[in-house]
Parts: sequence; C-alpha cells; structure tokens
Amino acid sequence: MVSFFYIEDHIVFIGVISSAFALLITKLTKIFNIHLRINKEFGRFAKFNILRGLMVSVSIIVSISYIGIYAPLIVGVISSAIVFFIMYKKININLTFLLEKTEILRQLRMGVALGGLTLTYGLGMYLERYIVVEKFGLEGVGYFAFSMFFVMFFQYFIYDLVRPYMPIVKEELANKNFDILKKSVVHPTLRLAPIAIVLVLALQTVFPVIVDMYFPQYIQAIEVFKTTVWLILPISLSSFSGYLLYSKGINKIPYAYFSHLIYIGGISLFFFMMDINNLVEIVGLFLIFSMAKSLFQIYHVLNILYSRFLLVAIFLLIEVGFVWLLQ
Repeated sequence: MVSFFYIEDHIVFIGVISSAFALLITKLTKIFNIHLRINKEFGRFAKFNILRGLMVSVSIIVSISYIGIYAPLIVGVISSAIVFFIMYKKININLTFLLEKTEILRQLRMGVALGGLTLTYGLGMYLERYIVVEKFGLEGVGYFAFSMFFVMFFQYFIYDLVRPYMPIVKEELANKNFDILKKSVVHPTLRLAPIAIVLVLALQTVFPVIVDMYFPQYIQAIEVFKTTVWLILPISLSSFSGYLLYSKGINKIPYAYFSHLIYIGGISLFFFMMDINNLVEIVGLFLIFSMAKSLFQIYHVLNILYSRFLLVAIFLLIEVGFVWLLQ
C-alpha cells in the first residue's frame, strides 16, 4: 500500500514492494529454520542456508548486467521464494494454526519485551552513526561502515558457531540444570577469546594489504579499521551468553535492557562531556562500552554459578586490559 505513494519513481515503487515480500518470505523461512535448530538438524539447516545464499548471489550476478538495480530488488526475492518453496516441500513440521486468547496474550507480552530489546539495540547503532555523521560527515560514516562490513562478516561467522549450542543450553536451563553453563558457555568462551585476539592482530596486518590492492579509495579507512576490528573480542566474549538473559531458567530481560542502556548512556556521557575530534578515538569509545556491555551480560549469566566478587574483579581487569590494548 505504501508503495503506491511512490508509483512515479519506479525504483522506489518496486523497492518497497520487493522489501515487503522479502520480509514475508524471511519470516516464513525462519519458521522452518527454527524448527531445524530446535530439532538439532544443523546439517539440513546449513544446506538450506547455503542453497539460499548461492541462489540469491548467482541470480543477482547473472541478471544485474541486464536489469541493473532491479536485480537485487526482484531476482533476489524470487530466488528466496524458490528456496522457501523447496523447504516447504522437504520439511514436514505438522503445524496447526490456532487462535487461543491466553497464548496470544502470552506471545504479545513476550513479543513486546523482546521487541523493546531490538529497539534499544537499534538506538545504540543509530547513536553511533549520528555521532560519526555529526563530527565527520558522510565521508566519516563511509570509512566507519567500510570497517564494520568486515567486522560484521566475522560476527555472523561467530554466531554460526554458537547456534548448535543454543537449543541444548536453553533446554537444560529450562530444567534448572545450571551446570550446562560451564560446558557450553564458559569453556567455549575461554577457547574463543584467545582465537579472537590472534584473529584481530592478523587482520590488522592483512587488511592494509587488501585495501591497497583492491580498495585504494578507502586507504584512509585503514586506521579506523585497526581500531574497529577489536570489536570482534567483545562479540566473541558475549556470543555464548548474551542470548541467555532472556532464556527460560535465567529470565533476566531487564538486565539485557540495562546492558544496552549502559552502552548508550556511556557513549553519550563521554562524547558530550569530552571534546573528541578524531574518528579513531570515537571508535575507541564505542569499543570500550561494547566491552562493558558484553561483560555486564556475561556477569548476570555466570553469577548463578560463581562468586559475584570474583566475577567483578576478573571483569574489571579485562576491561582495563582492553582499554590498554586500544592505546
């Protein structure tokens, strides 16, 4: 319906319609993905996601020379729809559609709570962009976004490593088996953290070479990237535990909100109180409070098992060490 307000601009008109269909297909596909993950069918989950990625990418690459910008707007959506249809035929989930008042209200309450988390997380991202635009304009945003593109690639990869743990940990926590936190949260986090540090140091060496060879117009983004890439460390630390704050058995949704508010409030306070005119320093500010947010989330998951005093002492040392690394 909204698209008809832009009917004279064909690109916007088709873009709005395709985005609506893409959202619908994504939500329908997610039902099957969640079913596969709950039933621990990660092999099939990976195959369907690889198929979707390949079909979308190849179809856009093949058609973009002929229809230009319409390729990702139209062909990409059609490819996603084809994969959804294949999943529909191959995966039997035997769902029955029901409307039950008590369940609708329960889902609504939980949906509002989780939707609010998405909103607060988004506010943090918008605050980052606002600060960068305000201080350095669109060029600064370009350098920051270019750096974040590579960081987000590794973030998605890390989250894929976590997915097999999620249904198992959630089931055990729902049954009050908190010992699962040691095996499926603490141990993998301790293994991933040093790997993340080595990865960051390697990327700081390799990235300038890649930019010099393939992206010479982004030479000025190198120093920004060398700082931004440290974001991989707080992502690695919280990836195995952050989602548990709103899982049954822990049920600490308010603390999930507080973690995002710590990030937003900390950045706002330091930025508006201090005169920071260097993009690298601003990114460093983002990183310090990203680590603080991650450690806050981990603390409120692990304080079920470990001494709170010990956790606070360890996490303060980690935060101080992280600030030292950024120097």
